[in-house]
Amino acid sequence: MRAQQDRFDEWVSAGLLQAETAARLRDYEATRALPPEQHPEPLSHAPAQPHRALALVGEILGYLGAILTITAISFIVGQTWAQIPVAGRVALVATLTAIVAVAGVLASRSLQDAGQRLASALLVATVVCFGWLAWVSVDAAGVQDEVAGLWTFSVAAIAAGMIYAFRRRALAQLALLAGCVGVAAMTIEVLDATEGAVPGIVIGSMGAAWVALAILNVLTPQAPALVAGGLVMLFGVNTIVFDESTRGLTLVIGVALAVAMLALAIMRRELILLMIPGAIGLLTLVPQLIEHFVGSAIATWAGILVTGVILIVVAVRMLRTPRTPRAPLTGEDP
Repeated sequence: MRAQQDRFDEWVSAGLLQAETAARLRDYEATRALPPEQHPEPLSHAPAQPHRALALVGEILGYLGAILTITAISFIVGQTWAQIPVAGRVALVATLTAIVAVAGVLASRSLQDAGQRLASALLVATVVCFGWLAWVSVDAAGVQDEVAGLWTFSVAAIAAGMIYAFRRRALAQLALLAGCVGVAAMTIEVLDATEGAVPGIVIGSMGAAWVALAILNVLTPQAPALVAGGLVMLFGVNTIVFDESTRGLTLVIGVALAVAMLALAIMRRELILLMIPGAIGLLTLVPQLIEHFVGSAIATWAGILVTGVILIVVAVRMLRTPRTPRAPLTGEDP
């Protein structure tokens, strides 16, 4: 039984099982191990409701405390930052980072879903604090501009990666993606490769890789990885379309990517959330594509009309077509 409980903890940490569900499973297994005469009454779980309500209140208080803390720190730092010596700035941010990190780790040990959500928020705040600490440190060392930004995002990405390695939750994954995109953007700035299609290709490729890793179940939970990766890919495409020399080709590629995401969403039920970036891609790129090649307002709006009708038809078909039940979408708590 102890080994089974350990597996429950592992599944909760991996984001595959909610903490509250794990607690119910433990109760169920413990009940089965008792002799029949010692089995609890059917209403034995009723007292759990006040406990859940208390956990929810605790979560709300945690968010409120975080908001008040951030507001107070912002005001105090804004008023006194110039007077604080360099060593004091580093010590102040390092202390704040440690406090937030410890609070996040302690909250992650809660068996309540409310505690897990609070832990996710605190650990993402920890990533931000690590980035702030890196920026203060490199600024104290005399490193500035793009190089300082690269160090800042690199430290934040490493912190997010460490958190995500031990806690596969949506917010940690999104923080890791943001850190990676920031590192890529700052690297492009440092290398002075901001001209042409290079930034868009790099960022778009990162989004495509994120989607591919989600499809292969390397990134979990899958749902936020599909949506965020698809949106980053479209952002990369949209940064290239302003280059007139390659605008037409870029728009064609962007529309093709959007159609590909919609096709995957239709063919594979577990990838249905690719509908979100796919639909956004069509709605933003198709009008530009028609305007570029046709140059007629009527044709542009006709294209928008056709795109809208296609999306409606696809949505209705997906809702009406019976499907064989598959694994549920991995939309766990943050």
